[in-house]
Amino acid sequence: MRSMGGMSIDAELRAALADRYRLDRELGRGATAVVYLAHDLRHGRDVAIKFLHPELTRGFAGDRFLREIRISAALQHPHILSLHDSGEAAGSIFCVMAYVPGETLRAKIARERALPIDEAIALTRQIAEALTYAHQHGVVHRDIKPENILLDGDSAFVADFGIAHSVATETGERLTMTGTTLGTPHYMSPEQAAGERNVDGRSDLYSLACVTYEMLTGEPPFNGPNAQALIARHLQQPPPPLRMLRQTVPEHVEAAVQRALAKSPADRYRDPLSFAAALELTQTRPTPIAPPLRAFARSRARAWSRLALAGAAVAVLAAGANAAWDKLSTPALDDDLLAVAPFDVADVSLNSWREGIADLLAQNLNGAGPLRVVPPSQVIPDWDGRADEYSAVALGRKNAARTSIVGAVGPSGTDSVRLTAAIYDVGTRRLLGDLRVVVPAGRVEQGADSLTVAILGVLARERPLGATRPPSAGTSAMAALKAYLQGEVALRRMDWDGARSLYERAAQLDTGYAMAYHRLSMVRSMRGSGIDSLIWFNGLRAGRLNRGLPERDSLMLAIDSLQAATWFAITATTVTARDSLAELLKRRLFETHDVATRRYAGDAEHWYRLAVNLGQLGGPAPDRAKRTLEALDRSISLDSTLLPAYTRAINLAATLKGEREALRYLDAFIARAPDGPAVADARLKVMLLDPVRASGPEGDSLLATTSPARLLTAWSPLLWSYDSAQTAVRVARRILSHPDAAQLDPRGLSYPQFLLSLTLASRGQVREACATMTALPHWILLTQLALLDCAPADSLEPALRVLAQRVRVQPGRAVLHLPWYHRRADGALLQEQTRLGDSIARAGRDGTLRAAGRVLATSSRGWLALAAGDSAAALARFLEVPDSLCQYCDAQRLVKARLLEARGRDREALAVLGGDLDGNNFPLAFVLRLQRGRVAARLGEVEMARDDFSRVARAWAPGDPALRDSAAVARRALDLLPR
Repeated sequence: MRSMGGMSIDAELRAALADRYRLDRELGRGATAVVYLAHDLRHGRDVAIKFLHPELTRGFAGDRFLREIRISAALQHPHILSLHDSGEAAGSIFCVMAYVPGETLRAKIARERALPIDEAIALTRQIAEALTYAHQHGVVHRDIKPENILLDGDSAFVADFGIAHSVATETGERLTMTGTTLGTPHYMSPEQAAGERNVDGRSDLYSLACVTYEMLTGEPPFNGPNAQALIARHLQQPPPPLRMLRQTVPEHVEAAVQRALAKSPADRYRDPLSFAAALELTQTRPTPIAPPLRAFARSRARAWSRLALAGAAVAVLAAGANAAWDKLSTPALDDDLLAVAPFDVADVSLNSWREGIADLLAQNLNGAGPLRVVPPSQVIPDWDGRADEYSAVALGRKNAARTSIVGAVGPSGTDSVRLTAAIYDVGTRRLLGDLRVVVPAGRVEQGADSLTVAILGVLARERPLGATRPPSAGTSAMAALKAYLQGEVALRRMDWDGARSLYERAAQLDTGYAMAYHRLSMVRSMRGSGIDSLIWFNGLRAGRLNRGLPERDSLMLAIDSLQAATWFAITATTVTARDSLAELLKRRLFETHDVATRRYAGDAEHWYRLAVNLGQLGGPAPDRAKRTLEALDRSISLDSTLLPAYTRAINLAATLKGEREALRYLDAFIARAPDGPAVADARLKVMLLDPVRASGPEGDSLLATTSPARLLTAWSPLLWSYDSAQTAVRVARRILSHPDAAQLDPRGLSYPQFLLSLTLASRGQVREACATMTALPHWILLTQLALLDCAPADSLEPALRVLAQRVRVQPGRAVLHLPWYHRRADGALLQEQTRLGDSIARAGRDGTLRAAGRVLATSSRGWLALAAGDSAAALARFLEVPDSLCQYCDAQRLVKARLLEARGRDREALAVLGGDLDGNNFPLAFVLRLQRGRVAARLGEVEMARDDFSRVARAWAPGDPALRDSAAVARRALDLLPR
């Protein structure tokens, strides 16, 4: 019979816990507590129960144990050992924790000594996430060590918060007594070892770095014969360099660990996650340095002055030369051109790198985004300068290059090489950056790559290298970064195929390059690919790789993930789950957009992405078309070279303000765009928006010779241009009749027929629009056309029945057919829809679905009341349905507004009709506009009335007789409005 502090487990403890837990076996024992594997009878799971020795319950150890329970209970994180329960049994305090069936990190290190580098970094990331979470909740662990890290496969769990300090709950109370230092000496931060009372999360960061050091080398950074010796070394000595113990450790990992082990907390990373991110980088990070090159330049200037003062004649000559130099006008400098000088060499053994570094930098930088480099063969033969400002500026002026780079290479210690570089703006003589990289003597080429990345970072602060703003590197593969930046140039030129190819190459060269996948997603979206699974897959992949990037880029990738997940939810086959999930994801997407545009209000790309998602997914505001155009305008004002923003703004401007405003955006686009397919498409739109040219021989020739894909790009703004020549209808007819029209309809969904039907319907030609939809009728368009008597009711009935069955299990869409059932006096179907809505409202899987069911049931009862002649009951039912929950209720809105008008409630009617009609070109939108114009005129809302009457008059002028009469009514009403 085992005992714990003289207590019989079988006699007392097991009996005390018998109703909740079955104790199985001992897992571990220490000076203050013992841990048992047990089975939780209530929840049917294995757990670990930690018992404090009874004799320690009332003392210091008891306080510590209670503190551990209190703190652990407040921390819920995937990598923190969770606390399930606690209490007192047989005189012993206990806590019940999740059981981790693996081993401690200590056991793993003892067995394997040094861990694989990738595994050590991955474990550090998980521990860092747990610690950062604890720190954000005001808790500092203070005893991070391998014994307190539990492992289950690839997962790590932080345990034992026994001496943790909770800042949030302990203002005056301290567990640590004066003169007492708690922690484990091998892993104790200098400030903790010195007995400081107010240690923060950076102390845990130091301890974590010690653990990481041990995972990589098999031993902690400091050893000593006793605790005092260990503490002294933590306080005074630097740790041995990691690469001295294990040469395969990457340099950036060594640098990150050294920084995390800095003696002063201020010199460490700000939090454990930043440390983990630095470990995960796959490049040697060059760091800006105090100005060695500046000092060198100043010493050269002083030497020049002394030489100039050697004699009066020389002084006069030098002064005259300098004055002449200063008076020279600055030559025309090419902003995209760089000149790289041969590097100064401080040791004869490095002479081969004098020109070699310049060659490597020139090769790396040439073609990185818009950058070009003066060929080294043009620079090297005449170079006799030094790494100073005078020589750098002279080199740039000679080659008409805006930027010059000079540098030096020399030994650093016994086995390393230091590369330094200074970057100058030749026009202003301004030093843009001093950089330094230290690499092993045999890896100078790697140092040149790292220096390239650092140079690009400096240049990106000065001018855009990316499509819309300076990109973060995100990769250590120089070739991948270069392909990415070349893709940025192609993207800016709207060379979609070129950009896609270059981003694909960047992703192939570095499969973990998150920004490359982000751009692959974005380029397909910018190209107007619509619902495209490759957009989503690349967006999700970018999101999965969203680690260690600057916050700005991280937010962009989070938007990618949410956008992709939303589209996947929208197209999910499980309809009942889809509506709820899609709405939840959409809400999170626009919340993330809100964060991004607030934090990065000057970032054009964030505004552009907001506009894209407002346009494609809708947004939280009813006036989303106006919000979308405002976001695009904001994006263009921040970056007038962001060409895709113009192409989206052109269509919206035509929608909201007519073809003249669309032409303004087209002119601005053409003025900024380089020659290419995009400009040709823009010029095609300009020509087709001119009814005289479009209806003449030039227009006929273009329609006959232009591909359907290009005609489709021109059709979008034309849909809102109601010219007498009906150019939009002509273009839509040509698209449908073109031999290659099937290319626009790969899934056989009759897309070209829909384009023509929609174009005809928006111009009041509803009969032909009805007849055009022969193969797969569009469920919204055909239903609305039926309400406008586009064809005999009996001929439409079969198709409408098929569509009704298709959306029967989708209550949000089923409301679309209720007006038709009322029109057909089909009370049985209305009763059926009422029962269906009630059933879904009661038994729907989630709140969104149940709400849609209530909308369907309430709307059905409203139409039934209307059929029975009870308009008051019908209005009451319709008013119960919020417009925000009834996306396909245009006909219901119209009837509700007319019922309100009949009761003299014009202001309420206007509110019902005042939804977002901008961007809606389905036929009932024009009926709503005509009704809204009448109400607005009565209420003195002249501008709204003028806009509505004008649109109806122009759109339906060529319509069928009944709608043409409505256009005439709108024209007369327009003439009666006050000027």
